[in-house]
Parts: sequence; C-alpha cells; structure tokens
Amino acid sequence: MQITAFQVTNFRSIKDSGWVDLENLTVLVGKNESGKTSLLKALHKFKPFQPDPYSLDREWPKGDRKKRDLKAVVCRIRGQLNKDEIAELVAQQVDLPLDAPFVIAKNYEGKVFVELDANVFVPRPSATAIALACAPLRVEVPDTDQGLRRSLEAAISDLITRANNGQLPNTADAGAWARERMARVLVMADNEPQTAIRTEFATKFVAAAMALKALPPVTKILSDYLISKIPTFIYMDDYKSFQGTARLNEVQQRRKEGHTTPEDKTLLTIMALSGLDLDNEVTKGGSADTVVKEQRQYDMNDAGLTLTNEISERWSQRRYEVQFRADAYSFFTMVKDQSGEHLIPLEDRSKGFQWFFSFDLLFMYESKGDFKGCVLLLDEPGLHLHPDAQRDLLNRLEAYAKGNTLVYSTHLPFMIDLRKPERIRTISETKDKGTIVDKDLNLSQPEAKFTLQAALGMTASQSHLIAQRNVVVEGADDFWIVSELSDLMIRSGMTALPDDVIVTAAGGASEAAYEGREIAEVAAPAQALSIRRRCQ
Repeated sequence: MQITAFQVTNFRSIKDSGWVDLENLTVLVGKNESGKTSLLKALHKFKPFQPDPYSLDREWPKGDRKKRDLKAVVCRIRGQLNKDEIAELVAQQVDLPLDAPFVIAKNYEGKVFVELDANVFVPRPSATAIALACAPLRVEVPDTDQGLRRSLEAAISDLITRANNGQLPNTADAGAWARERMARVLVMADNEPQTAIRTEFATKFVAAAMALKALPPVTKILSDYLISKIPTFIYMDDYKSFQGTARLNEVQQRRKEGHTTPEDKTLLTIMALSGLDLDNEVTKGGSADTVVKEQRQYDMNDAGLTLTNEISERWSQRRYEVQFRADAYSFFTMVKDQSGEHLIPLEDRSKGFQWFFSFDLLFMYESKGDFKGCVLLLDEPGLHLHPDAQRDLLNRLEAYAKGNTLVYSTHLPFMIDLRKPERIRTISETKDKGTIVDKDLNLSQPEAKFTLQAALGMTASQSHLIAQRNVVVEGADDFWIVSELSDLMIRSGMTALPDDVIVTAAGGASEAAYEGREIAEVAAPAQALSIRRRCQ
C-alpha cells in the first residue's frame, strides 16, 4: 500500500492539520515549536514497530478538556493499493471499487478502522459467493409446470437481491425469515409432485439463506485486508544514535526495572541485529572461566561479522565494517565505513557518521531487513552535519525514499531542495485549528516562509560569493518558475541551465551585488524573460 496523504486531529498542538499530501519524499518546513514533531509523532503511532499507544491524558490538546473522547480520531491515512494487492482481493471475490484511495483511521482507544462510503460499500457477501451459495437451489421442475418454475425463481431472485443489498436478517433470524418465506411457497402446491419439489426447495432455501448470512461481508474482507497492509512507520529524531560503549549489567538492570534509556534501546537493537543476547553476555561477563572468556571473544568476532554481512547484503548505499569487543561487563563497538581506513570506537566518530550508522541499522531492524514499503519519519535530520554534509544527506534521503514513503521535518535552509518545490509543505499556527500544513507556498503564513526565505537568502548570498555565472531573479515566485522550467527541459531531453549557473532570488534587482561577475537578470514572470549581461 502506498500512503498518499495523512491528517492529524486532536493531538497536542494540532486540532486539525488538514490533509497533507505526500510525495515519495516530502519535507515539512517550519520554525521551532511550530508542531513538526507532533505531526510526525501522531503519524508514527499509527503503526509503529513497537507498540506506542496514543495517550488521552498527555496528548489531547490543552485547554479543550471537556471534549476529550477516547473514540476521537487522532490520525487518518489515505492509501492506494498496487496492482498485486488489487489482484489478491479480486482472488478473494471482493467485487468492490479497489483502484480509488482508501481512508484508514485510528483513535485514542487504539482502534483502527477503514472509513468506507456506506452508499458504495454495502456490507454484503461478494456476488461470486452469493451465486455459489444459491447454486443448489436450482431444482428440477417439469416443463409443463411453468407456474411452479416462476414461483421458485421469484424466491431465488428475492434471496439474491436481499443478499446483494445487504438486507438479509442477522444470523440468528436468517433461518426464521427463510422458513417464513418458504411457508408462502409451500401453501401454493396444488398436487403431490409440486409438494415434493417445493418441500425439497424449501429445505435448500433455508440452508442457502443461513449460508449467505454466515459469509463475511466483502466490506469486512476489504477492511481486514487494508489494515493488514498498513506499512510500518519508522521514526527517528536527530538525537537517537547508537552509543558504542555500554555497561551491560547496568543496561540489564534498567531493562528489568522498566527504565531503559533511548541509548539502551538502540544498544539492544544493535545486539539483536548481531545475534547477541543481553542476558547471556551479562552472564559471560561475570564469569572468571578462561574457556568462557575465550569463547566470548569468538562470539564477539562472529557477531561483528554477522552484522557486517547483514548490512552489506541488505544495504548497498553505504558499506560498513563492524567489530565488537567485550571486557567483563563493558561492551565496545568499533566501526568504519568505505571512506575510512581504520576501525574507530563509534562514540569517537563524528555526530554525522553516528547519525548515518544509527539510522541505517534502525531502518534495517524495524523494516525486518526488507527496506521496502515502510514510511520513514525523520525529525530534524542533519542538525549535527556541516552544510555540505547536509546536502549529502539529501542525496541519501533520495535513496531511502526508493520503495518507501519518506517524510522529514526541518528548519535548516540547507536541508531544503529548492529545485523541487512540489515536495515542500509549510507549517503554520492558527487559533482555531492549531498547527496546519500548507501545500500552496503562496498561501502559507509569513512566519512559515522564514526557512524558505533563509534558504533563498543562503543561495543568493553564497552564489554571489562563489559562483561565476548567476541568474538573478526578482523574487521567490520567479525562482520557482525558472527552476521548474529548467528541470522540465532536462526531463524532456532538452538543453537547460548549465550546472555551473546558479539561480538566486535577490528580492529585486537593486539587491544584487554584482562584484565584477557575469550576472543574468530575469524579469518578472508576467513579462517575457529578458536576459542581459552586466559586468562591473
């Protein structure tokens, strides 16, 4: 199932976010405390890898206590089935519209249900199942007794119509209704052969009615199937990283007490991926037996090789080599990637490296090594990265989004690809709906555009400093138009703006700092594009 949109209601600062359309890669842009994390958290709890229920006490919007309701929907997702999934449902005799998006909701109570239009999705058995259940009703009737034939066919038609319209009584009353219906058929017999045929038919009719009522409605089959296809939502913020060193006995104690830290949880994840068991390692750590210690080192080497092989086979975007060390209760993780020559303790690597390594392993663990069909939610990724590394991260996100839906939030200018405005959603705060999300950048509130303006400003100021060829446009609208036209020409196999030409929004021609460089000034979009060269 491909998730195409989501909506959050009644969650923290969000009363109604509105529907947020999703691309394969979508960025939520907003200032700090604007509700970015709340949006991602509400979506993550829809179907997390580990149970993480909504909390009415902690997460219902403040100041609206009287309206608290466990049945209130927190999040809705809109999903689209692929061709293979549609084929599976057809094979289950689901004869309903399957190519349109479906809406699935989850409330504070934890109930997940599909919202189906009652006018379109009638709760009835499938037409194929109805036909099969009614097939035994075809009894032999003499050609000379057309009245009897019409009487029985009318009863069959009545049963099929009721079944197709979802009008059969409930299971307990289906037999009684069928017997009552057959009582009218039986009294119409005017000779002994007719009586025998009608009696046989009545027996089969009651059985067919009860069999039809026992069949699952196609709406239930469809709903159960859709819910089973909800993808796993994987969430990571910029502060969740693997700690390479730990005291295993202390981690074990915190786990027993139910007080594991985020660092503990990530350590347990890395051990699970490597085939190591925390309790076994604590037992070995407390042993003075030389044989046990020696075997433990072999186990550590094998675990490191296991994880290295797992990553190499499953994730080709970045090559890691991992080794583990253990001394009593102390546990150490040594790691390097394809760009390094030496194994280095994980905690001594850069924050950026730790982030990449952590997310790759979290992604592998929570997607069960499949890497496809998940919804990846990244909260402010790249905070610890240099601007150049943030650009590299954007390329990595493109790779993560292949086969997945990826949503990330940011207020960092360098984490926004201005060449792809269709991916950008701005976050604003309103009095009546709380946090809302805008797709139309021109309609978003001024404060929601600050990061975009900063990104444009960064591009403009830096390009004037480092680029030899610049196209300076008057404002943000002109930037989008020129950039999209260039991208369209590239996709069409035509010549577009060269890679060394930088498009920047100057906020007016008077704002451009020429500094003796070659600059092309582009007029407003309402006019013909006029390019002139100017040197000073």
